[in-house]
Amino acid sequence: MNAPLGVGDVLYEQSTSPVPPGATLVLYTDGLIETPDCDIEDRIRQLTSTCGSLLTTRTPSLDTAADRILSTLRPDAEGHDDDVTLLLVQLPAAPLASATTALPARPESVHEGRSFLAKTLAAWGCQEKTDDARLLVSELLTNAVQHGRGPITLHVCRTAAELTVEVSDGSCHLPEPRRAEEDEESGRGLNLVRMLADSWGARPTDEGKRTWFTLR
Repeated sequence: MNAPLGVGDVLYEQSTSPVPPGATLVLYTDGLIETPDCDIEDRIRQLTSTCGSLLTTRTPSLDTAADRILSTLRPDAEGHDDDVTLLLVQLPAAPLASATTALPARPESVHEGRSFLAKTLAAWGCQEKTDDARLLVSELLTNAVQHGRGPITLHVCRTAAELTVEVSDGSCHLPEPRRAEEDEESGRGLNLVRMLADSWGARPTDEGKRTWFTLR
């Protein structure tokens, strides 16, 4: 624990702690636990107990968990005169299985990538997501072949609740959805990904970029 960021003439210490996959980080300001009539250690124990009961059993949504923490620690919110900030961040769960293949930057790789994905999902018993996943990976691979730079890597992983498909290539240019004109034959792929995937995105890497989507 250090002084707030921005306070001058303070030596800040840095420490590192391992955080397991699937863990939930609870970040808060002192306004959540400090009160004039209570010992702060007791309040921290109360916060720890509340978080433990919420986040170690069947975890509710983070919004619901945050509301319950606030109502438990600050039932008198209207009469509280200190600022309170509470942030819950959940790390992705550890994958139950993953598979990766390398593809050259050529049009035939789109078909090869679809076939690899379909066979992988069949081996995992996830056939109900095959059609959507094949369609979406086709768009990402086509974008990588046409606008990226090889080699292309297709990575697939699954948890108990989610399937993630990633396509990496050697170009640092991040793709962005655009509005295609009616007479254009292309330009709609990322909008399709945005509509059908539960989430998607693109991020730079040391070698170029990685574009991904998830299906629950």
